[in-house]
Amino acid sequence: MADNSYPEMQAELVVLGGEGFSPNEFQAALGLSADRMDLIGDRIGASILRRKNNAWIISTGYLKCIYLQQLVTPLMARLEPYWDVLRRMTAAPDICVEFSVAAYVDSQAPALSLDQATVERLAYIGATIDIDIILLEPSGDKNLRGGP
Repeated sequence: MADNSYPEMQAELVVLGGEGFSPNEFQAALGLSADRMDLIGDRIGASILRRKNNAWIISTGYLKCIYLQQLVTPLMARLEPYWDVLRRMTAAPDICVEFSVAAYVDSQAPALSLDQATVERLAYIGATIDIDIILLEPSGDKNLRGGP
């Protein structure tokens, strides 16, 4: 059971492309439904900012967790049958793959380590790793996320 002081974290595998990349076509070819798809021009959360890329996204959603690997393991298991297809489909020069983590921290910092198998899988598909740590006010105001 997650302690209420634990950080709220989310991990996502994001496949990004420009105007020639269709998240719907990518999803159909891969055979795995995205948790979210973004299109160029979509609004980013409640802000006035707009998306600059089309994206196909698999996400853990936001969960209270102290260990990043504990959050990531089910995501990696979900992707396990698709690694070879993902590698082929993301090899195009106009496709970018990012493993993105957001950790909202107030009183307790997370352990942000990944095991060797996770790092190897991400490298196999050419993913970059982006970890953002967002420090919250001591009140724990999670509304700073700006999204659902």
